[in-house]
Amino acid sequence: MRRQIPLLLSGILAAGLSLASWYFFYIRYFAWRNCFNELGRCYDPDGTRQVYTTAGMTWALPGTFFLLVALVVFSIGRFHRGRFSRSQN
Repeated sequence: MRRQIPLLLSGILAAGLSLASWYFFYIRYFAWRNCFNELGRCYDPDGTRQVYTTAGMTWALPGTFFLLVALVVFSIGRFHRGRFSRSQN
C-alpha cells in the first residue's frame, strides 16, 4: 500500500496537467475555431487581439501526452493493487 501512494500522486498530477493543457487548448484554439481565415489567423471583433491556429494547437500535444501518462499510471496501479490483494489471501 505504501508503494502505491507515489504512483497515485503521479497519476493525479499527470491528470491535472492534462486537464490544464486541454483547458488552454480550448481557450486558445477551440473557442475560435470558426473564426480562422486561410492564413490561420482570427481577429477579435474589436480588433485588439489576434489568435493563431498554431498557438492553440501546441496545447493539444502536452494534453495528449499527460493524458496517456495518467492512463498508464492508473492502469499500472490497478494491476499492482489486484496482484497484491490476491497474494495476501
